[in-house]
Amino acid sequence: METSTFWQHLPVAAGWMIAHSLWQITVLYLLYRLLAFWWAGRSQLLYLAALASMAGAAVWAAYTFVVTWSQMAQAVPLAPVPAALLPALQPVLSDGSLAWPQEVTPWYARIPLAYEAWAGLVGWLWCLAVLVLGLRLLGGYQLSKRLRKHGVRPVPADWQARCTDWATRLGIRKPVRWLESSRVAEPLTLGFWKPVVLFPAGLLLQLPPERVELLLLHELAHIRRADYLVNLIQMTLELCFFYHPLFWWLTREARRHREFACDDIVLQHQPNRIFYAQTLTELQLSFVHHQNAFAMNISGKSTFAQRILRIVGRPQPVGGPARWFPLLFLLLTLGTGWYWNAVSAQTPQVSVPLALSMPSKTAAIAPLSPVEAPANAEIPEAEPAPTPDPAPEPDTLSPSMVAVELNKMNIFYIGVDNPITVVVPGYDCRAVSVRLAGTGKLVEQGNCKYAVQVSQPGKVDIQIFVQDQGQEKQLGVKTFRVKRIPYPQPAFDGHYGNIIHKARLTEVFSQELKARMTNFDFDASCQITQFSVACQFTKDSGIVSFPVQGQTLSKEQLQRLEQVQPGGSVYVLDVKTQCPGDAAARLLGDLVFKVIE
Repeated sequence: METSTFWQHLPVAAGWMIAHSLWQITVLYLLYRLLAFWWAGRSQLLYLAALASMAGAAVWAAYTFVVTWSQMAQAVPLAPVPAALLPALQPVLSDGSLAWPQEVTPWYARIPLAYEAWAGLVGWLWCLAVLVLGLRLLGGYQLSKRLRKHGVRPVPADWQARCTDWATRLGIRKPVRWLESSRVAEPLTLGFWKPVVLFPAGLLLQLPPERVELLLLHELAHIRRADYLVNLIQMTLELCFFYHPLFWWLTREARRHREFACDDIVLQHQPNRIFYAQTLTELQLSFVHHQNAFAMNISGKSTFAQRILRIVGRPQPVGGPARWFPLLFLLLTLGTGWYWNAVSAQTPQVSVPLALSMPSKTAAIAPLSPVEAPANAEIPEAEPAPTPDPAPEPDTLSPSMVAVELNKMNIFYIGVDNPITVVVPGYDCRAVSVRLAGTGKLVEQGNCKYAVQVSQPGKVDIQIFVQDQGQEKQLGVKTFRVKRIPYPQPAFDGHYGNIIHKARLTEVFSQELKARMTNFDFDASCQITQFSVACQFTKDSGIVSFPVQGQTLSKEQLQRLEQVQPGGSVYVLDVKTQCPGDAAARLLGDLVFKVIE
């Protein structure tokens, strides 16, 4: 294949692969959700199902790419029709004039035709994004390799002997090195062929030996399951399908059930669930975590509070932001995929002369029968095409004269007044007219100042017009991004979790749970609508949870908190808040409080 043809086919095939992957991944995600319903609570099976769904997406996308490429390679280029024969191909109207037949294609059949013009550009943008993200991923991999060699030292010989003994009992055939590192904040595992377990420096002295052994057992479980290698493949697939939100949800499910499966292995050798949950909770509260994407770490990438509740035998349903969005995205992409495949088989064929329309680059064209001109017909000479008139110059001024200043932040936020100032040199504010092109409203405040109110994410245009010699002229257009208000952080009277004294427990939880905005210049107030509280009353007791409506606990609920003793824990879960401009409530992060004397 010629080099020019290769570079011509590559982006187009990639563009069609991306388009079809939108509905293909959606189908696989739907199948996974059905399996999750049938296999609820079986983490190992759900973990394998998530991996199979991601692998299926890669195979399906590769098959689509190969098929599209082969169709383009087999396409027969059209030979140009001589200009002298064009009148013989044209139908003659009743008045003797010539006219081309009109195309009769349903509107839904034009969707893939319209996308075909953009497939190459989409393919090039995807290749560029994969290259940039791949370089970033490679840099992270190199940094993770440095953790094995810098700032490490071997653990004492008796601890290494315990590590070897546990590795043998778990069926790990590779030698496992156990090192202490000054550059990690929690236990983690690196490597596949030569696995290494890294513990923070000093952790062996801070925790009792039985707790250290539990943490080691969890890391060895990752090694036995080859999770490091699987995680590398998983991150590569994330790189290829970075544009699909449902694929990211599949990867999140895989990582969540991976941690659950390792916890199950630990509990097979240490049946004391409360003791294991306490060990993980104390570790979570003792270190500031800087997670490494390439490492298998003890805290995992799943919701920590949900994991603790599962260990102690009280699993909670896992929430997610905007639960309606997966369903909406599912219906849209499935419908689009069905249309695109049904149209190719059901669209009626229209008899159109060869020179009427350019064919698709990816469609094979059947040869047409030659059209013979009458024997006595004179072939007219081709007339030169008329020279088109030059396009008229637009009646606008230079856009560089426009100055639109955002008085607070560099984008527009939904639900708040976004102040802007419009300055046009040489014109009074009264001669300047500002309009908003998009969903929203523009409120004039005087002295060239305006308040922009937007309601949908995306982009909006600010159009500036001036009155010049009695005529309105467009001076320019400025485009701005529109985003939702950032996620706030829940807190009780400034407490975001961690250690809390028994004497202050009721005092802190009697305050309102508020959603605090940080580093946000607008006066936006988010309202907590509901949350739940889970209490572990003593160090070895079970967990009791209860829902809370609104922002404040009732007197009866505060009385329950008074029963929590030093050594117990309090979890604030499923925090929902409503922010200005939101159509649905948001789900915020969890809070963990460790009660001490």
